[in-house]
Amino acid sequence: MAAKTTRGFPSHEHEDTPKASLSDISSGSRTLAFVHSKLGRLEGLHFLPTVAQFRAIPFATVPGRFRQSVLLTDLSSTDRKFTQTGYACPQQDESDAPGGGPLSGDVRPILMDEHKCLIVQVSAPTEALSNTAPGAPKLPVLVYIHGGGFHSGKTDQQHSTFAFRYRLGALGFLTSADLSADAASHNEPPGNFALFDQRNGLLWVQRFISGFGGDPGNVTVMGESAGSVSIHTHMISTTPSLFKRAALMSGSLSPMLSAAPFDHHEKTYQTLLATLSISSTDPNRLAKLRAVPAAELVTASTELRDSGTAWLPLAHESFFPVLPTWRNISELTTRCDWVESIMIGTTGFEGYMFLPLASAITPSSLSALLTRQFGPLNAAKLLAAYDITPDIDANLFITRAMEFVGELIFDVPTHHLARHLPHHRTHRYVFDVPNPFPGTAFHGTAHHWVDMYSVFATFLARLPTTRLRNISTHHARLWTAFANGEEPWTAYVSRERGGEEVVMVASGEAGWVERTRGADEEVAGRRYARWEAVRGVWEAGWGSGWVEPLGGLVGGGSGEGRVY
Repeated sequence: MAAKTTRGFPSHEHEDTPKASLSDISSGSRTLAFVHSKLGRLEGLHFLPTVAQFRAIPFATVPGRFRQSVLLTDLSSTDRKFTQTGYACPQQDESDAPGGGPLSGDVRPILMDEHKCLIVQVSAPTEALSNTAPGAPKLPVLVYIHGGGFHSGKTDQQHSTFAFRYRLGALGFLTSADLSADAASHNEPPGNFALFDQRNGLLWVQRFISGFGGDPGNVTVMGESAGSVSIHTHMISTTPSLFKRAALMSGSLSPMLSAAPFDHHEKTYQTLLATLSISSTDPNRLAKLRAVPAAELVTASTELRDSGTAWLPLAHESFFPVLPTWRNISELTTRCDWVESIMIGTTGFEGYMFLPLASAITPSSLSALLTRQFGPLNAAKLLAAYDITPDIDANLFITRAMEFVGELIFDVPTHHLARHLPHHRTHRYVFDVPNPFPGTAFHGTAHHWVDMYSVFATFLARLPTTRLRNISTHHARLWTAFANGEEPWTAYVSRERGGEEVVMVASGEAGWVERTRGADEEVAGRRYARWEAVRGVWEAGWGSGWVEPLGGLVGGGSGEGRVY
C-alpha cells in the first residue's frame, strides 16, 4: 500500500535534521544503501522498482524471559543489513493450508527466537526516502499488527508500510504473583508483555518514521483478529496519540475477549507449571520455568490453548487507566478522542473455524453450559435465537453452534461497538467472499481471516478468477484511501442516531457494494436483530464481573493451521 500512497503532508521533522541519502550499493543489485537521519546507514532491498524494503530492524530488546521489552533507539549493535527475514516469537509452526499453502518466497520452517523477535519491517517509496529534508511533504503511514490468537502469527505482508512482531502465548501474556514480584524488583509493570512490545513498536514508528518519509502525525493502524483486539486495547490504554486512525478487522475487546483479572492469570500460571512438571511449591519454580527450552514452553502453551485457556491481556492499571469490563468498553472507546476515524467489520461466517468445537458438543451440553452462566430463562432465550431445540437435526446443530460461538465472539461485539461510536467517523464493512482455495475444509466459506488473502493483494497470482482479483485490488484501494484520510465509503450511522446503518459488503457475486442494513438483511440474510437480542440477553444474564469465556469451552480453532 505504501507504493500507492501519493499524498504529501506537512513535515514533523526538526529544522536541523540532515537530509538522508539513497544510493545503490552496486549496479543492478537488489540491495540499496540508505542513510536515515537518526538511525544512520541502513542496507535494504529494492523490493519493487519504486519501493524499498528494510526487513527485521530491531525496535526493542528483551532483557530476559518474562521481562518488559526496552525501546531500542540505536542500531550500532547491529550489522545494519536489513535484507533478510527475521525471527518470529517462538510458536507452533502452523502452515497456511486454508490459503493454499506457502507463497513463493515464504521462509519455512519459521525462524524463531524469543529474544530477537521484536523486529519491524519497513516498506517505503524510494522517492520518499530521497526526500526527507525539513519541509518536504510526508506520506501517510500504515502500520499492521498481525493476529493469531495471541498465540501464533508473524508479519510477512509486504505492502504495509510498517509491520512488527511481538511476543506470543505464555511469553507474551503469562502473569502470576511470582512474576508480579519479579517485575516489581525490576521496577517494571506486571504482565502484558505483548501489549508493551506493541507499544514500543508504535513508539518506534513515532520516533523514526519521518526519516523514512512518513508523517508521524498521520498514522493508521490496522489489525486482524488478535491484532485488532490489540489495537482496541491501545485506544483505551495509558499512552495516547499513538495513531490517528484504526482499522479493526474481526476483533475487539468484548465480553468474550476482555482483559482478564489477576486470578485468571494466576490459575493459568499454576496450570502451566503443572503441565511442565514444575511443583508449585518449589522455591525455584520461576527460575525453572525461565530455564525451560522455548520449544517445550510453546508446546505447553499450545496445550493450554487447545484445552480452552485463552491468552488474554491482564486488567491492570499499568496499562489501562480505567480497567476495562465488557460493560464499559464502548464508553471507554468513545473517550478516545485522539483517534479520528475507525473502520470496523467482520467476515461473513466468523464461526466456521469453530467446526471442531461445534462437532464435539451437543444441544444438551450447550444448554447446560448456558444455564450455568446465564440462568435457565436467559439460556432458553439464547437457544431460541438460534433455533436450537433438544431434537434439532445433528448436522444443523453444528451449523447453529458455529454461528452462535462466532457471533458471540465477533459479530455481536462488532455490531454493538459500531452503534456506540458517536464521536468518530465510523466505516463498517462485511467481507463475505468465500475461500477460493480447494483442498481444505475452509473452501467455499467466508471464514475468519479469509479477508487476509485479499486486502494486501499478495495472493493475486493465486486467485482463480478475474472477479476475485478485482475484489482484492479494490480491497487494497479502499483500505489505502482510509489510510490517506479519505472517506472510503458512506459513514456508518446507527438507527438510534437517525442513520440507515450503511455497510460496505464484499461478496463473491457482486464485488464491493454499499448496502443499508435493511438491504443487507434482505439480500444476504445478515442477522443484525439477532445480534442485538443476544447482546440484550448477555446484559441481563451475565452481571458486571469477568467470567471465563463460555466456561473455558472456547479454546483452539480449526486445527488446520490458523486460529484466532
